[in-house]
Amino acid sequence: MGLLKYVRIEPVGPSLNQKLYRKVFYDCISKIVLIMMVFLGGTVNGSKWRDELIPKLKIDYFNPVVDEWNEKAMPAEEDAKDKSDYLLFVLTPKLEGFYSIAEAVDASNKHPQKTVICVLDSDDGNGWTAHQIKSLKKIEDLISSNGGIVIDSLDELVLFLNGHSLEV
Repeated sequence: MGLLKYVRIEPVGPSLNQKLYRKVFYDCISKIVLIMMVFLGGTVNGSKWRDELIPKLKIDYFNPVVDEWNEKAMPAEEDAKDKSDYLLFVLTPKLEGFYSIAEAVDASNKHPQKTVICVLDSDDGNGWTAHQIKSLKKIEDLISSNGGIVIDSLDELVLFLNGHSLEV
């Protein structure tokens, strides 16, 4: 698990301002919620997987999809990858380029504990060919052997990611 970047403090009883004057820190906190963040990499090309996933997330996320890819988008994306606790790559049959696959394998080498891949069987009526399925299984095996996490569906992905929003 990556380093956590965000902390939200929730007060107990009287207002937080009143509690801050107390000498014992734990008197002012009922719980600390560590907010995880996930980078949403993978298929773009009109795929709606992000639209389905985002409303179900209880953790923060970075959606790298922009209307126009430009010089400002690249550093923002790299910064988000650095700050994210998970680097998620969802691949669907709408995938046309190969860069998301390269990113996922690269991430599994550099940050295996925070790399997650999910290959969806279909997307808006589109499916993979038998040969593509074989190749994708090999990619999943490679990422898994590097220490990355392989998840088979968006529902499982929601459970996994939301299960890692920690309360102390």
